Amino acid sequence: MITETIIKNILNGEMQDAVSQTQFVLYKKMNDRLSETKEYVAKILYSEDFDTYNEEEDKKPDKESGAYKKFFRLALKKFGVDDVSKLSDEEKPKFYNYLDNNWESDAEEATGKEDPTAEEEDAVAAEKEANKKKMVRDNKDEMNEEVVK
Repeated sequence: MITETIIKNILNGEMQDAVSQTQFVLYKKMNDRLSETKEYVAKILYSEDFDTYNEEEDKKPDKESGAYKKFFRLALKKFGVDDVSKLSDEEKPKFYNYLDNNWESDAEEATGKEDPTAEEEDAVAAEKEANKKKMVRDNKDEMNEEVVK
């Protein structure tokens, strides 16, 4: 493949060709990743049909931490797919059971319940968001105090 060609060019001393082929591969990978990111951002910012911006959804505190999103992606990888929609009808329950059995959410941790209600999840998410804002405010206050000294 292209990597073999790059290696052959390096071994043959054809560095210019090797560099240009390496750049091509990198640009292609970057383009693919940017396309994936654009789709992900569009799914977050727009409703399922991508026609309307969902402002209310955007204002809600983030219930899923970055750690959960990473866990979710790793679970998808474990099941051999990159999107839940690519799972068969038999695999989907297994996938969601795997998630449920192997991840303890902030709400589960805070309430001690294995299946907290939506209200409890919202309360924990709101409290977490408030704590983040308080930390930012406290850090700004500390920085201002240091500047005054």
